[in-house]
Amino acid sequence: YLLARKMYGRNSALWSCLILALSAEYFTITHKSLVDISLVFFVTGTVYWLYMALAEEKDKKGIYYIICYIFATGAFFTKGFLGLALPAMLFMCWIGWTRHWNEIKKARLWIGFFIVGTGIALWFSALWKEGSWEYLSTFLVHNNLQRFLPGTGYSGGHEKPFYYYMCVYWSAFAPWSILTPAVFYHAYRKGFRDKNRLFLVMWFLSGFFILSLSVTKRSIYIVPLLPSISILTGAWFSDM
Repeated sequence: YLLARKMYGRNSALWSCLILALSAEYFTITHKSLVDISLVFFVTGTVYWLYMALAEEKDKKGIYYIICYIFATGAFFTKGFLGLALPAMLFMCWIGWTRHWNEIKKARLWIGFFIVGTGIALWFSALWKEGSWEYLSTFLVHNNLQRFLPGTGYSGGHEKPFYYYMCVYWSAFAPWSILTPAVFYHAYRKGFRDKNRLFLVMWFLSGFFILSLSVTKRSIYIVPLLPSISILTGAWFSDM
């Protein structure tokens, strides 16, 4: 709601929240005891404060980036390195597209590495204390490396082809997914001079690409991307 209101106003924000709340996969996970809804919260929070930092000219930019890094740490604790990869890919795509290379310096990435790295180091030390290398390897190798890279011996199931999310998206974001072609065409017609639409499209597509690269895939994994397409759809509804 806060991100959509900041971008397109209150009416679009209300539409966006309604669309997200009543989308099939999001509705499902919010009625079950699953960690994925926490991932949605922290990834969305990270992206919100990233947007605030990118939009800020000078005064509060540093503070916004620090809050962004704190939320990113929460995303890591929720779902491992995937929680960091989604906003990190968005940031890289944004910098690459806009060519605002000086934004990298303004982001003070060393502060981000310190905040996130401290959290990770404390987590790893706790794992080592409880179960030595067995616990660390379970987290690093089995739950991160093997689940993402092909040919690494993962045996936990859910192995799907690259195009899996291209098929499952339509049911995950139902019933609103039927409007997605019109929403993207509308964004194209408006043009990417509208930096807000560009930001949202990059959030969705960059995350979609990362998830598609992973060996293990489930429809539930796509939920952290639904806020972006919900805001795009909400803005479309408001314009229409």
